[in-house]
Amino acid sequence: MKTSIVPAQITSVEDVIAANLSLTQIIILIIPVFMAALIFSGLPPFMHIKLYKLIILFVICLPISLLALRINGQIILKWLAVIVAYKTRPRVYLFSQQNSCDCLAEVVASINENGENAISEPERTFLRLLPKQDIEITAFLKSKSVSYVADKEGRLNAIIEAK
Repeated sequence: MKTSIVPAQITSVEDVIAANLSLTQIIILIIPVFMAALIFSGLPPFMHIKLYKLIILFVICLPISLLALRINGQIILKWLAVIVAYKTRPRVYLFSQQNSCDCLAEVVASINENGENAISEPERTFLRLLPKQDIEITAFLKSKSVSYVADKEGRLNAIIEAK
C-alpha cells in the first residue's frame, strides 16, 4: 500500500455547521440578536417597539451582519483583518547594531563621491552611541534642532543643526 503526505494547506478546510455557515459566521450573526434584546429591554419604553429603537438596530446591526458574508471563499471579517494589519504595519524598521566593546562614539562626516562635503545639504555628523556609555546629551540637544531622515537603506539618521 502506497502512503502519501497531504500538505496542511489542503486539509485546513473550514467546518460547515449549519446551512453552509461556519462557526465564525454563526457567532457574527448571533451578535445582532443579543444587541437587539439589550436595546428592546434596556431603552424606554421597555419591551415595546418604537421607531427610534428600530433605527438604532438597523444602523448598528446591519454592518455587523455584513461581516459574515463570503467573498472569494473568505468572510469579510477576515478580509478586514488582513487590510487593517497591512495598513498598520510599520513603515520604517530600526535596527540596533550594538556590540560588546567599550569604544568611544564613532563620528563620521557625510561626504559625497568627490570627497568633498555636500554643498546642497547642511554638514551632517553621525554618532553611534554604545549602550554602556553614560553620556549626558540633553543640554546639547536643547541648544540644537534635531530632525530625523530615513535613507534609502532604511537607516534613520538624526540631523542636528545649531539654532
